[in-house]
Amino acid sequence: MLVTGLDADGNRITLTSDPNLADGDVRYESVLDPGQAAGRHVGDHWEADGASEQIEFGFNFPDAETFRPTSAQFVATVGGDYRVQVRQEYKHTFTRIIARREREATVDHQWPAVPRKSSFERSGYEFDSGDLRYPTDFKFGEETAAYTVLRAEGTPQSMEPRQVRFDYGFPTAQSLASVDAHLNYGGFAVDGEISLNTQHFKFPVSDGRRSDKDALAYYVTASRRLNLLGRFGPDLSVESFHIDADYSGNYDSRRGGTVFHTSVPASPPNTAITQEFNLFDDNDDGDQWPDEMPNDTALSGANDAGVYPGLDQNHDNVPDTDQNANGLPDWDEAFLFYWSDPPQFIYDIDFNNNA
Repeated sequence: MLVTGLDADGNRITLTSDPNLADGDVRYESVLDPGQAAGRHVGDHWEADGASEQIEFGFNFPDAETFRPTSAQFVATVGGDYRVQVRQEYKHTFTRIIARREREATVDHQWPAVPRKSSFERSGYEFDSGDLRYPTDFKFGEETAAYTVLRAEGTPQSMEPRQVRFDYGFPTAQSLASVDAHLNYGGFAVDGEISLNTQHFKFPVSDGRRSDKDALAYYVTASRRLNLLGRFGPDLSVESFHIDADYSGNYDSRRGGTVFHTSVPASPPNTAITQEFNLFDDNDDGDQWPDEMPNDTALSGANDAGVYPGLDQNHDNVPDTDQNANGLPDWDEAFLFYWSDPPQFIYDIDFNNNA
């Protein structure tokens, strides 16, 4: 790790945790040394095999009175199908005034903060088939929330080591710009779109260094009607598309979406929140609200949540299209399909099944 900041005299210096990186402008600092890593040691390297294993390095910063960091860069040697994640634990000390008396308090924070449970999870029927909303939230949480900064492309088989670098920082914004094009000429129909997501980061101090990276996504399709059988002729189509692995922002949360962090409390005791802003919304339960919207909570006297209007003829607050609440549409299940029609028949249900 390379850390740049100001010493006690206000001079800008760069410290490192690796003696091999130290030179005339970079000074080795033993406090930054991560020491013994947590994980499995094989020969002269650390190794993780499968999703259940990980290697964890913990870095401590020098005392804030002698060194104020403004940026940090990590250097790692990796191989195979790797994924590099980061998280931060820190203490926030502040003064509280209670009954006109000043009291110093310290609160432990972490980033990313543990994602909050959705409203129906807090109702007391978490992942229980007795919960009428089960199993709409099917993404189980991580043991430790973390932010992915680097990952291998595709599914590499080679274990050849390579060196990677990345700047450390909290995500602060995402800027998306896209252009689409449509062309019909000479019997050819061509459609395409390209989108660029510029992700912005800042080292988490007031004068921290800012950085950014770009992630790209695009698609293009082309088709032409073949005049082999007149108007019944087949269409010949081709498609190409690409989505960078970090196009979504790389936050490994319960629900997905881009993430921003704040330590400013909205109200006590909410002192650290990892906020999620979905770039797209799901509506797995088929009601009139996005799944992560506060109104998407089935309550007594408020039966417009949980079931799309017109799809709860028996008023049990369970979608008529999934009466056994197993996450599978009833029209695809034996003994239930007769009473449930696919979305082609919406609005409303084809009660006499005559289409």
